[in-house]
Amino acid sequence: MPVVNPDGYQHSWSTNRYWRKNRREGHGVDLNRNFGVAWGGPGSSSNKRSETYRGEYAFSEPESIALRDLSKRERITMHVDFHAYGQMILYPWNWTAAPAKDRDRFAALGDRIASAMAAQHGKRYALMAGVELYPSAGTMSDWMYGELQTLSYGIELRPKGGSGFVLPPEEIRPTCDEGLAAVLALRGIL
Repeated sequence: MPVVNPDGYQHSWSTNRYWRKNRREGHGVDLNRNFGVAWGGPGSSSNKRSETYRGEYAFSEPESIALRDLSKRERITMHVDFHAYGQMILYPWNWTAAPAKDRDRFAALGDRIASAMAAQHGKRYALMAGVELYPSAGTMSDWMYGELQTLSYGIELRPKGGSGFVLPPEEIRPTCDEGLAAVLALRGIL
């Protein structure tokens, strides 16, 4: 799905370019803190004004409910969540330093993803457990893995630093090439 937060996305174009939450009652909920595994834990906030406001309870938002229900109904076996920015490939866990039981498999497949992405334009993507970047509880990636036993990655696209969330126009196409290469690298592995 290219966009699962249409009202927040529209708000980012019309009003606040750096808006990341949905538009719940004007304050919004960070949908990537609204999933049921480790909901309310480190890296999420109970403050409605916070960028990482988790919502009133796990799956309080129609967007996260829709993703949960679709994932269960379709029995999704691989999940890749694209974000900006930092050039990183993240795998569970995002909320705890305890290693995922499939850490070695995540690392092996992550190496495959990183190689495919680097082959496009020479950009390197660091591979790590999400918590090594910063703790973030209630993420879709952790829920997909923890609840559905689905292999799940979060890919932080270009740039590594510098312009941050606003990608220079000349980097848009190469970033798309790298994202597509990441997904294609996972074909046929399950």
